[in-house]
Amino acid sequence: MPQKRVFIAINLPESVKKQIDAELLVLREKLPQGTRFVAREDWHITVSFLSQQSDESIGEIIGAMSSVMPRTAAPEIRFEDMVYGPEERSPRMVWIVASLKSSSLLGDIKHILEEELIQRKVRLGEGDRKFSGHITLARLNNFDTPPPPLENKVNFSFIPESLDLMESQPSHSGPRYHSLTAMDFQQ
Repeated sequence: MPQKRVFIAINLPESVKKQIDAELLVLREKLPQGTRFVAREDWHITVSFLSQQSDESIGEIIGAMSSVMPRTAAPEIRFEDMVYGPEERSPRMVWIVASLKSSSLLGDIKHILEEELIQRKVRLGEGDRKFSGHITLARLNNFDTPPPPLENKVNFSFIPESLDLMESQPSHSGPRYHSLTAMDFQQ
């Protein structure tokens, strides 16, 4: 049975992408050769990674989103910092991270949504770890020398319109993402 690699995410509005573009002008010159930057159209905040799912499970995921989203208010998502992730001491990526409050609000949405998915017997794709809202901007390939310090503080925010079920498709230049469906937040 064919499966799709899927995740639930918040896609970014053009206004946020423009602010990230400005940050990248400085960042591109600092990072080591071989750094792979994520394509602008693929920037997003992953709320829940669901891994490989059958078409039947994808129907259940859409059902769970349809159940949860009409009663879920859109949180303000504020970004505060640019860091190496997932840990400063062994960086593999460059992230723009959400504030603690924003991550907490997104973590609450993730929890409610995953509870609904569990009730529908959808297999979750990741362990039980603390949620940290972030946007992946780049993947580091050169681990021989430590990357330069990041001194980029950011300060921008937005209120998302929807939560999207995304499919990740592999390609020679890294994964490409497209939306299978979008569910609006409560207005």
